[in-house]
Amino acid sequence: MRVAFISTSFILSSFCIAQPQLSQQIDSLQKIYNKSKADSNYIDILILKANTVLYTDYDLAEKFADSAIALAFKNQLPKKKAASCRLKGVILTNKGELVKALEYTYQALKEAAPINNKLFNAGIYNNIGTIHLRIGKYDSAIYYFKRLFHTAKEENALHEQAIACANLTGIYLNTDSLQQNKEYAKIGLGISIPQKMDNISSYILFNLASGYLKRNNSDSAMTLMQQSLQYANNAKLMDASAQAMLGLSNIYLAKKQYTLAITTGEQALEQAKSFNALNFQEQVLPLLSDAYDSIGNKGKALLYY
Repeated sequence: MRVAFISTSFILSSFCIAQPQLSQQIDSLQKIYNKSKADSNYIDILILKANTVLYTDYDLAEKFADSAIALAFKNQLPKKKAASCRLKGVILTNKGELVKALEYTYQALKEAAPINNKLFNAGIYNNIGTIHLRIGKYDSAIYYFKRLFHTAKEENALHEQAIACANLTGIYLNTDSLQQNKEYAKIGLGISIPQKMDNISSYILFNLASGYLKRNNSDSAMTLMQQSLQYANNAKLMDASAQAMLGLSNIYLAKKQYTLAITTGEQALEQAKSFNALNFQEQVLPLLSDAYDSIGNKGKALLYY
């Protein structure tokens, strides 16, 4: 049986706020820009517009980012240069262009040096860690995620601390360092649950549940994965919900509850298709193939293989 675990992580963009708030900020900045015509305001508008399509239209997001970079460097605005390069790195990471993403993210760190904003730098550490994670350089990823955690702790930034813990639980899951997975999950959930960071709680619980599944403790894994799904649904987060359903399908498969594995897996697949999440789809397909093969449905098993 193949058990799938998703090697995703939180990547910090220039603005970590909800879509309605982004739209409101764009409208507000547009009014200011219409009066002042200041390039600095227009750069902020471009960055915000890129964030509205960050996960739905990579090419358009990249056009906004490129325009922001050009204006920021033309006007020699350190903070805008750093923010726009950081954003470009996020977009390239989402596109899977990891070498270029790393170049722009390191450039963002370089441009941020004169600003001396520890929390801004911490966000860049996180993004560098994310890229290293995706290219399989786990030691480097851990180093940068821990830099994020310690800097965020110094600055009393709870959101960033929770994100660091979430990413560390993910990387320790992938490296089979399951004790560290539990330790950072405990720290992260101690922050995210009281602060109602449902998306982060869902992600940490997914990683914690997956760790228990790796230990063949499917009952504990089931309880934690159901909690992960609940937090995802409470926050109406389609990606986190699809991830948790994938996790549940894995657990049902491990428990030889094949009908539930298929039903939940197909729900996860349909949800992943609805927002074009290819990484989720790639994880679900072999799981469904195994489940159908286990009940003797060779046709469906081949279809999903």
